[in-house]
Amino acid sequence: MNVEAMLNASGLVMAEIKAAEKEHPSWPEDRVHQAAIVAGEATELFRVAMEGRQGSESIDKIRLQAIQTGATAIRLLMNLPGEVERDGG
Repeated sequence: MNVEAMLNASGLVMAEIKAAEKEHPSWPEDRVHQAAIVAGEATELFRVAMEGRQGSESIDKIRLQAIQTGATAIRLLMNLPGEVERDGG
């Protein structure tokens, strides 16, 4: 595991969460709406990655979209009731 890369990536995602919470302070209570936000970001990530295969998108756009997808996934986790638990897998 590349710890330095992991710390860098998590720092970028945490910064995105702060920016997103400032721009969009409320988070929907409906789980379907929450999941749709994450799915929308993941769809955008897939789109820029596919376009990148054809040379029209840069790695920076893929990186930015991955950061946004990670941030929305973490916001969803942070707003679910109860604690986040690992299943050991």
